[in-house]
Amino acid sequence: MSVFRGGKRINGTKVSAPSIRDWPTPSDYMISVQKPQIFLKDPELKTSTVIKDRNEVPNVVSGNFASVYRFKTKGGKNIALRCFLKPTTSQSVRYEQLSGYLKKNNLSFFVGFHYNKEGILVRGKFYPIVNMEWVEGRQLDKFIRDHQRNKKQLLELSDKFRKMMIQLKSAKIAHGDLQHGNVLITSNANIKLIDYDGVYIPLFANCESMEKGHSNYQHPMRDNKYFHDNIDNFSSVLIYLSLIAIASDPSLFTRFNNPDNIIFTEKDLKNPANSELIRILRNSKVETIRRCMNHLISGINKKPSVFPDLETVLTTPIPTQTPVMLATPQAPRLGTPQAPRLGTPQAPRLGTPQAPRRKFDKKVKIIIPLAGASAVLFLFYIFTVQPINQVAVPLPLPVPSQVTVPLRLPLSSQVTVPFPLSSQIQVPLPLPLSSQVLGPLPLSSQDIFTATSNKDDNLHLLTYNDPENGVSIMYPDNWKIYKTSLQFLKGYPIVTFAKGSDVRLMVTTEHIGNISSPATFLRKIMLPEIEKNDNFTLLKEPAISSQLPTMLGGRSAYALVYSSDNYINLQVGTIYAGKSYFIVYASTSSKFYENYETAKKIISSLKFTQ
Repeated sequence: MSVFRGGKRINGTKVSAPSIRDWPTPSDYMISVQKPQIFLKDPELKTSTVIKDRNEVPNVVSGNFASVYRFKTKGGKNIALRCFLKPTTSQSVRYEQLSGYLKKNNLSFFVGFHYNKEGILVRGKFYPIVNMEWVEGRQLDKFIRDHQRNKKQLLELSDKFRKMMIQLKSAKIAHGDLQHGNVLITSNANIKLIDYDGVYIPLFANCESMEKGHSNYQHPMRDNKYFHDNIDNFSSVLIYLSLIAIASDPSLFTRFNNPDNIIFTEKDLKNPANSELIRILRNSKVETIRRCMNHLISGINKKPSVFPDLETVLTTPIPTQTPVMLATPQAPRLGTPQAPRLGTPQAPRLGTPQAPRRKFDKKVKIIIPLAGASAVLFLFYIFTVQPINQVAVPLPLPVPSQVTVPLRLPLSSQVTVPFPLSSQIQVPLPLPLSSQVLGPLPLSSQDIFTATSNKDDNLHLLTYNDPENGVSIMYPDNWKIYKTSLQFLKGYPIVTFAKGSDVRLMVTTEHIGNISSPATFLRKIMLPEIEKNDNFTLLKEPAISSQLPTMLGGRSAYALVYSSDNYINLQVGTIYAGKSYFIVYASTSSKFYENYETAKKIISSLKFTQ
């Protein structure tokens, strides 16, 4: 038996996974792929060329387990090169057995691949890679967005998806992570599946899964121990239901889609009693939608192993509807107490009954959707650099003690853009304009302040004072400092700090009228801006906190973490004296981690002096 996770033996051989500390970072891989003739072992890849962006930096798409680069061979063939972001004890055995089993079954929606245990040379040592055919196609969510009002197209796609699931079931194969980012639709509307880290085949029986799948698509009770050929049952019903529901009512996609789903979210699945989407679908006029919806609801509180497959759901009678409490329980009516009704006991309500709401709940509870792609207020703006002449005095920076955890980012592609330094030249600030991140980074706006780096530990901090805007902030003496002016933004920049050409931190303020809290500013200003712009990707649901470490200048603050093209960005904002103040730390992927600790100290040092 082959143990794939947490085990010590593979086919009788004792193995141990390499330490993650010694494992290559995305930056390490980025260096090696640019010289394939030196660092790649495969003969075909050695003579190939990595595809680069307009800034001559290799394009890369990252997920939870790997970074993927695109190569073009001398013969014109495109190859996807997967470089693993974390070590396991089972990669070699797993991919060898999986490759053989998929070839034997010859299913058209899988892509052939080759596992090379010593495929890429990084820092003098070889590491494994997987090279496979590059698939040209649109992610499922983007395909739906392009065709959300084409009912015929969506129903044809749902039929192809249904047939694919029948074939997978017949071959006793499960993908393990069916979700919008792993389902590609080709130019002729065929389905291709990618990312095989969680695939199940009979050879993996009695082993644990390497991943639990995307939480917006998986049964709430799924864990790593649940690994069988039926692990796709729940997610396949959810995806099929999403397709036919949008075909019936395109507005569902507009209302409930965000960068990390089709229409369903983990919150819907864990708390169906309060889900508006579930209420709508349960009352649909389309019988198939009601059938799928009721199977979904009836199976949420049962073990995922007993959830039926898609074909069973579509060919069996609709289960008896389980009553779902969709609102706060009503107070009992006044009058003569009624005698209890006799009859069959009613099925228990699904979900936890909600406590009566307090009067001030509406003031403090802000519902922040993952709507649209992430945005910042300064898009396509022009800035003029004016060096500041002032005396900077070193001051100690009190940084609150904290628990540090390793920050391991599946980073998106990197880019180096010159940061303008001339004092009289007006040029566009090179903020990234699009995202190539397929999924959210394992980084939330809550834990971003607890991540740490071993860089810039010994900082010589100087103080920048701005009496006009009533703020002071500290910065390292090896960072450049600039006064900026924005021409296409309502806000007023205070100062920009820059390290090199691809790391910057901008402090900005804006008059906001009668908005009194960062939560309201986030809901009324920031999120509508996000919804308007498809060029940014919000990585995590925004956080609002009144406690350290997410406060700004001693006040409650919101935090956004977002990606755009080859950048990772952190924005922290608050409200003070009728203005919004926010700081944006923007860096290329390769520099975000190593400069994060310094940026965190700069952000934490902001003080209001008026």
